[in-house]
This record gives sequence, C-alpha cells and structure tokens, in this order.
Amino acid sequence: MTAAVCLFAVVLIRADWPWAGAIQVLAALVLCVVTLRAGHEDYGRPQPVPAPAPSYDPGRTGHQCLSGGDSRECRDSGG
Repeated sequence: MTAAVCLFAVVLIRADWPWAGAIQVLAALVLCVVTLRAGHEDYGRPQPVPAPAPSYDPGRTGHQCLSGGDSRECRDSGG
C-alpha cells in the first residue's frame, strides 16, 4: 500500500501538482513508519512455548509415565 501511495505521489508531481504530491509523500512516510513499528512490536512478542513431548510411547506399551521419568522407569509400573 505504501508503494502505491509513492507511485501516486510521483504521478501527481509529474502532473504539475507538487503540493498534492508532497502530501502523498508525507502519507507514504507515515505508512512506512506505522508498518515498521507494527512489525517490530510483533517481533518483540514472546513466542508460545511448544508442548512437551509425552514421556511414553503409545505404540508399544500404551501407558503413560506420570512421574516424569523415562520409559525404563515406568515400564513395569503398570500405568
């Protein structure tokens, strides 16, 4: 959108409308600043933490290790 405003400003300046072109250049600068600020704020937001991997293999035993240990620890616990 900013590029379109700049292009329109060039057209206005070439058509001997320098004041209108100058206003369009100012509008393009404002749009550019707003776009950069929004991108910077979005970049600064903390990203969501991925979910932890399950501590069990549902294909083999079908049991989940609730103590947080590895599969060897919970293999014989029965659940």
